[in-house]
Amino acid sequence: MRRLTTPQHDFMLTDVPAAAIAKLRVTYAQKQNVILEKTEADAVISADKITVRLTQDETALFESGTVKIQLRVLTTAGHALASP
Repeated sequence: MRRLTTPQHDFMLTDVPAAAIAKLRVTYAQKQNVILEKTEADAVISADKITVRLTQDETALFESGTVKIQLRVLTTAGHALASP
């Protein structure tokens, strides 16, 4: 990801159907600090994928280096799932 760009991040749904997602959070962290969080209000959820787009202002928050991204989902059945 480059600063001052508008990247799109696509997360493929393999373990949970889109209809079963009650809440979601995408966390962007750098140097073990949370820099940005996106929720279902910021995402487009289709049958097999979740899409999140960042703005230029949001990517400007990051420094040069590695950014870790984690997707967390709460299902309608109350199960909490997370990517590594």
